[in-house]
Amino acid sequence: ARGAKIQERNAKRASRKNELRKKSLQRSRSRERSSKQSKRRKERKNKKTGYERSKKKSRERSLKQMRSKERANKARVGRSTAIKRRNERTKKLRSAKKNRAQMRIRERRAKIKSKSSGKLERATKQKSVLNYDQPTFIKDSNFQEKEWVNYILLDQSFVGFKEALAFKESRGRYRVVNSFGYLGKYQFGVSTLKLLGVYNPSNFLLCPELQEEAFVVNLKRNKWVLRRDIKRFVGHKIKGTIVTESGILAAAHLAGPGSVKRYLRSDGAIGFTDGFGTDIASYLQKFSAFDTSAVTAERHPKVNLL
Repeated sequence: ARGAKIQERNAKRASRKNELRKKSLQRSRSRERSSKQSKRRKERKNKKTGYERSKKKSRERSLKQMRSKERANKARVGRSTAIKRRNERTKKLRSAKKNRAQMRIRERRAKIKSKSSGKLERATKQKSVLNYDQPTFIKDSNFQEKEWVNYILLDQSFVGFKEALAFKESRGRYRVVNSFGYLGKYQFGVSTLKLLGVYNPSNFLLCPELQEEAFVVNLKRNKWVLRRDIKRFVGHKIKGTIVTESGILAAAHLAGPGSVKRYLRSDGAIGFTDGFGTDIASYLQKFSAFDTSAVTAERHPKVNLL
């Protein structure tokens, strides 16, 4: 009986030990699970925080870029306003200088008029000069004392346009070569002559008929290049001058059709001046009242007189 009791006690003890071992195993497993879960949570948090940090950094960069752009735009606006103010000041100073010069010229003329009659007679005994705008008339009393030179009255036709432009370019002289190498009555360059089919500048200078033909052919070419701009801008005002077809063709003869396109499409902002200081606006204004409808637009015209 005692042996049986001892066996029962030992069995109970063994069962208790087994239960305790199971409980300890369960606890260790639960601890491992909780540690793994905590590690996963920490990793997720770290990922989230890294993503949020990258988002914050990208936002900060975008904000910095926006601020830098705004500062650059403000600086550009400030520079443009400063440049405009400088240009306005220079224009005012130039206008004031021009007014002063005009006042001085008027004072000198008044002084000359106030001098003796003999000096006035000497000043009036001058040759009449060819003038396309208005002829200088002579009084009947001084008819015998003056030397006469014939002048030509030109209307607003194509011939008038041609002769007026020739007088502005070279005073109508066929064998003139200026300091920049431009040739003839209409002051053509060698490159434009090659485009028109003229390859011998010396023969071009010696042949007036060839110069007249080259002028007409160049007008046809310029009218083809500027055909759309003529339709678009004729009748508009640019810097106070009304744009016309004859003015556009004259300006293209001065500066080329490309620079005239840039001038018209930029509303006069992109200008052009030649070596003598002549600009596109002056030609648009001076040659605006002529009839050039007889000129036909051609894409690749060539001189047929050779």
